[in-house]
Amino acid sequence: MKQARALLEEKKPLFAQNYIWREMWALLLALEGRPVEARQFIDEETERFVSGAFVVTLEGAEFHAVLGDR
Repeated sequence: MKQARALLEEKKPLFAQNYIWREMWALLLALEGRPVEARQFIDEETERFVSGAFVVTLEGAEFHAVLGDR
C-alpha cells in the first residue's frame, strides 16, 4: 500500500478533482482502515460516475465491499 499511496500523492496536484483519482484514493483509505476519511472522497458526483463508468465500476464495488456496504 505504500507504493499506491506514494503514487496517488504524487499525482494529487494534477488529479485531485478527477473522479477516478478520488475513487482510488477512497479505496486506499478504506483498505488502510480509515472508513470515515474514505467516504469523504466519494461524494454524490463521484459515486454517480463510478457507478456508471464501465472502466471503474469494479473499483467502486471493491470500495463498498471493503467498507462492508451492501
